Amino acid sequence: MHDLNIIIHGINERETTDNVFIKELFGIMEVDTGPVITHRLGEKKEDRTRPIKIVIESRNHKAEFMSKLWKLKYAGPVHSKARVMHDYTWEE
Repeated sequence: MHDLNIIIHGINERETTDNVFIKELFGIMEVDTGPVITHRLGEKKEDRTRPIKIVIESRNHKAEFMSKLWKLKYAGPVHSKARVMHDYTWEE
């Protein structure tokens, strides 16, 4: 199931709500389909930012999303500092 997941680091939980951020992110990427599931990983602590896990419905949609990551470079200050990566297991 990890092959459908995307992990986003670097987004402060206080700057914007996760749902608004993700909706804007998919709009910037110009991807028609949205995420199936989104949530923060780990325990909430004051001194660190938790990553966001996004589950996408198919490998094709994930590939389309990942191929458009270059658009984040030109996004606003909140979106341009997002670090998006594949969700790998420890063995991978």
